[in-house]
Amino acid sequence: MIIQKNLSKIGFVLTVMIVLFTLGCTGVGIFAVVAVSEKIDEGLLPEGISGRPVVHINPADGTEDYYFFASGPGIWAKNHVTNGLWRPISLSSGGTDWDGVQSMAVAGNRIFLALYDVNGDNYKVAIHTLDSYTVTPFCTPITGAEWALDPAADGYTTIRLFAPDSTGDVYVNVMSHSGVYASLDEEDQGFTGSDLYTLPNAAINWTSAVAIGDQTQLDGTNGTRYVTSIASNGTQIRIAATNHMFNSSGGILLDENGALVTNPDGNPAGSISLAAGDYTNTSSTGITWLSGPGQFIMASTALDNDTLPIFVSTDGTGNTWSRVGGTSTDFLTTNFIDVSGKTAGQSDGKQLVLAGTSSYIDGSTSHYGSGYNEIDVTNAPSTWTVNTSWDSYSFALNTNYSVSDLAEATITGMSIPAGGSYLYASTRSEGIWKIDLSTDKPSWTRE
Repeated sequence: MIIQKNLSKIGFVLTVMIVLFTLGCTGVGIFAVVAVSEKIDEGLLPEGISGRPVVHINPADGTEDYYFFASGPGIWAKNHVTNGLWRPISLSSGGTDWDGVQSMAVAGNRIFLALYDVNGDNYKVAIHTLDSYTVTPFCTPITGAEWALDPAADGYTTIRLFAPDSTGDVYVNVMSHSGVYASLDEEDQGFTGSDLYTLPNAAINWTSAVAIGDQTQLDGTNGTRYVTSIASNGTQIRIAATNHMFNSSGGILLDENGALVTNPDGNPAGSISLAAGDYTNTSSTGITWLSGPGQFIMASTALDNDTLPIFVSTDGTGNTWSRVGGTSTDFLTTNFIDVSGKTAGQSDGKQLVLAGTSSYIDGSTSHYGSGYNEIDVTNAPSTWTVNTSWDSYSFALNTNYSVSDLAEATITGMSIPAGGSYLYASTRSEGIWKIDLSTDKPSWTRE
């Protein structure tokens, strides 16, 4: 529970105050505090910045020396070879100064961006790519991949980009909405249906895009849904889609052709099949392939059996699933990252996966982000558990993590750019954080 975490944090602060009170007169009190809590580096990025996951591309022209992340009205770049400062880059492309990044994905050594522009009553969104940072212009439009507000039709379009395989196609979910364009955060607002396309990672024209074979689960024929997440195990593609983020019955699972995933135990196709006669269609997100355990994982965004469960495949193909514990309504999970093959992810004899949490509003009740939870994936999926207690975390130095702003943040995504030794955690309003995975129980620092 989030109360338990706050009590843990309050207890830590009280302990520090007692140390100060009892030792302060001796002149060594401040050094006693340093021994209890490692200093949190406040970082150099602007205070309150939000960001998407940190990414890297490798076109061998100098761009491979840089990390990037998108944040609202721009993109930030950092030379990771020299460990330089993060610097903002304006979104100028195709003769337009775009207002912000609506979605982002990386495939084929290119960063794909859905950029939006709002000018009075005029709104448009278009797909662009960043192919190079040091040689060619920053952003290049994908010819023909632009959607403008259609006042006559009383509707607008938003774009969601996914790259389940960094060497494969980009999946483009074109979402239709009714009414007037409003908030980028409200994907459910006025939603009327969507279509899903694959775009080759080398494409320069929208004519290269191919609609998936079966759109009927998305476009309104058999329901109006949008894609929440896509993952690949190298053979199977699994697509999670829903008609509303917090719907307990509108979620489905699709394959790369848009067909409902077949369940071998007789449960309805497209459902999350848990056992013969046991299944759910709760809305889910964050579907991820965990290469260490060799399983898919995803999280429910609606109550199922009075919890917000996490589901893990038990067959490695995303056809049959198991509930992993189940967290209370205080912990909405939205993303995962596998650190089980890294030194930091193997502390205390465990193999770990981190599960990022998010703030959300349930009716009139607000729930707050709570950093990440740990999942012990050492043994078979049926034994996996979700650890929500900071005091017993194994991944990072607990006295460092528990007093950081990261521990109570919404994590928008986590990444290990270029397969390196650093994990980056991007947050909403609490900046970007970094940790060295090659160290046992390392410390988080803010960028």
